[in-house]
Amino acid sequence: MEYANMALVRLFQFVTVVLFTFLVLLYFGLLVFLPFDTAMLLVGILSGVGIPEIASTILAFALMAYLGFLLCKMRALCEMVLSIGIEIALMGHAQFLRFGDMLESVKK
Repeated sequence: MEYANMALVRLFQFVTVVLFTFLVLLYFGLLVFLPFDTAMLLVGILSGVGIPEIASTILAFALMAYLGFLLCKMRALCEMVLSIGIEIALMGHAQFLRFGDMLESVKK
């Protein structure tokens, strides 16, 4: 029964690592792809208004670059967004360590 409990703790530990790894990658991936998606939506809107595709693409990426510049000037916002991602990773590490403590209690 001890080996079954150890295997169960290891399984939950693995699931926790996979879950938090997925969450961190999803969070930072969204931060990377959100401006590109917004630029593509702007291209569609500008093309629908009647601006040619090339001009709307250039204009949309210029608008996104300007918006990124404005967001980078807000230091508190950048630090908050980065700290949220780091806190997710640290929370996953803490959960991983809790399973290590649980594994030690199962071994005894």
